[in-house]
Amino acid sequence: YVLSVVEHSLDESVPAWRTTVDATDVGGVARFVNHSCDPNCDVVARRAARGQLLPTLALVTRRRVAKGAQLCFDYAGLDDGGAAAAPVATEATATPCFCGARACRGFLLRHRA
Repeated sequence: YVLSVVEHSLDESVPAWRTTVDATDVGGVARFVNHSCDPNCDVVARRAARGQLLPTLALVTRRRVAKGAQLCFDYAGLDDGGAAAAPVATEATATPCFCGARACRGFLLRHRA
């Protein structure tokens, strides 16, 4: 999988900015962070300097995480209410989710039959 982060501006005249990271050959330990439909982390894009083209992506916890607990984020990028415009998987591209969360969607992305 690749990680695609979409940033939006408060200024609606500025188009969304998409950063795609493919850690297949080279990547940090974050490539081992798994998916959950009830994640304990979010991926946040930050720029340390004005005009920095590529952001630094950070994993930020949503709540206290117990020592030894698995870190995970929602691959679909949904917010707590599930309202974000997330990618939609079709029957042919749907990847089943086995995260075990009570509110598991059943698929890694939003799914439509």
